[in-house]
Amino acid sequence: MKRRFYRLSVILDHWFTQSLLALALVTTLLLPDLWVIGNPSNDADSILNAVLLFFFVVFSWEIVITCVFCQTLSVCTHRQPPPITRT
Repeated sequence: MKRRFYRLSVILDHWFTQSLLALALVTTLLLPDLWVIGNPSNDADSILNAVLLFFFVVFSWEIVITCVFCQTLSVCTHRQPPPITRT
């Protein structure tokens, strides 16, 4: 079980995953302001709501995975370093 969560923590710490989360963060921070500046019709507001809801779910899952699973099993923050071999 710990092995599975260790692999999950490696995936979460990967540069690609972190880049996607950073892009999602920038999108959620800037999209509402750009939406107001662009002034689309009121019918298009459902698109904005759907995009923001999607990113909310992504962030929620990332928090749940990081906090609940990794911290409970102490595999994310307490990784074992590779063994040192002395010759």
